Amino acid sequence: MMRVLSSGFASFQDEGRFGFRQKGIPYAGAMDKDAFRLCNVLLGNAENTPMIEYSKTGLIIQALQPFWFCVIGQVEGIKRNEVILSTGKVYYVGEGDVLDTGKVRGGTFAYLGIAGVYKGTKILGSYSDMEHVHKQDLNALNFQLRQDAFYNQSRLSPIFTSGKTVHLDCFPGPEWPLLLAEAKEKIKASTFHLSRETWRMGFTLLERIENELPAIASAPVLPGTVQCTPSGKMIVLMKDAQTTGGYPRILQLTKDAIHNLVRVGWGGKIKFDVYL
Repeated sequence: MMRVLSSGFASFQDEGRFGFRQKGIPYAGAMDKDAFRLCNVLLGNAENTPMIEYSKTGLIIQALQPFWFCVIGQVEGIKRNEVILSTGKVYYVGEGDVLDTGKVRGGTFAYLGIAGVYKGTKILGSYSDMEHVHKQDLNALNFQLRQDAFYNQSRLSPIFTSGKTVHLDCFPGPEWPLLLAEAKEKIKASTFHLSRETWRMGFTLLERIENELPAIASAPVLPGTVQCTPSGKMIVLMKDAQTTGGYPRILQLTKDAIHNLVRVGWGGKIKFDVYL
């Protein structure tokens, strides 16, 4: 179907793998579910059809047979045979065409969806990878392609943040009561910035919170769990996060807050709206 000339930081994702955390297996799945679902809607695919998720640099692909595709994300420089294309719109590539999926805004994730039905093999109920994949893996993607796609003239996109402070709804974590009052007030009042340490396992914040939290035994964690290390570094766990962790769990983001955080990008501003 395609020859991948350059794969960048890419993985293959659907909505995730559920029911196996008791065995130590993460959820995985698309980091930005709104973008993932919208891409499938535009293509007329089933809602959980897997697609290529990528960050930082995009992919360069040569089509070995024609297919319809759509790119959703904060992306610049999408090109088909050097012709600039837009995000959130369905396009056609013919045999031999070269597609560059563009450069993604730092710290965010984009999606390349293909019109059709994926015919690969699920592992524990999901197609999701839990690490970056190699060019040969992407070359082997097994799609039953469609000859048409829905909403060819539409151009849609989720709401992406740019420069604004993003408010994240969250609840106190199990170790929140162990924080000193001053630390709690600082967390609720401060604006934090997303560092360049963003990966599918977790996002790290630039600012630190001085604390005297005691060490804890390894305990269950989830995507959206905010951990605080002894040095005060705050880590927000994401889709590929481990199932247990040893750092105090001070906050837990809602599902919507997780998706909003994914779109912030390096240096972006966030505030925790803590519901007590």
